[in-house]
Amino acid sequence: MELTNNKRTSAMRNVKSQFSSVIMENEAIRPGISGNEEIYSLIMGNDPVISRNKAIHVPFSIILLFLLVFSGCKKDDEMDNITADSFNGSITAKVENGASYNSQIRIVWVLFDSKMSNGYLTGTKVTEGQYANGGFTVNMPDIPDQYLTNVKTFFSNVMNVNGDLEYSNSDARMLYVDFWGMDSDLGYIDYFTYTNTGSQRTTCFFVYSDSEVTVKGGKNIGVMLRRGWNRIYRSSDKLTSKAPDDMKWYLNGKF
Repeated sequence: MELTNNKRTSAMRNVKSQFSSVIMENEAIRPGISGNEEIYSLIMGNDPVISRNKAIHVPFSIILLFLLVFSGCKKDDEMDNITADSFNGSITAKVENGASYNSQIRIVWVLFDSKMSNGYLTGTKVTEGQYANGGFTVNMPDIPDQYLTNVKTFFSNVMNVNGDLEYSNSDARMLYVDFWGMDSDLGYIDYFTYTNTGSQRTTCFFVYSDSEVTVKGGKNIGVMLRRGWNRIYRSSDKLTSKAPDDMKWYLNGKF
């Protein structure tokens, strides 16, 4: 479905001051389309996912097409040798076919808890970066504890992992963020994903953790998170902190 011909509506102008220079709380942003929730659902594949009998809403909805309910099973060598990703919180993204979005996207907002409700995109802004020359750069800040979720809740309700998991630090707290392309009126265009396009599609989650923790479960779950920003890679049969090959940035669905 083509969205570029839809009339855009401007964002609310009274933007709140950032908390500790990094957090903007629950600012309502009018979408860069006509504000039709049904259109959003069609484009984003925004169906609820059931985890432990609770319906939840995952903004990185493109990965829901490849969702697997993970369960514990026999261990293998790869999951016994778990390492953290080398990510340091600095992102320089070169978007595939990114130059074609230069006239539409002016800024990239990094949001957590982003949701659509009544035609509005809502969330809490962590930081932002200018979009230019087919890409963007952002430096991710520390996140205050009040916004974080316990690691067990995060893996069950956000990552949709069912079954017995081993946590080296069950007190760790975390969140993940989405990257939204905004136009000059702060109407949204779409969100960006860091993924690959091979036969085994893998999508990356950018996750902040307040402390180091390793999470293990059978042969398909092996994640090590350090304090600060991390990357978790999810495919249809694996959840890991080991980066696969050929990861690239895309505007949602435009592979």
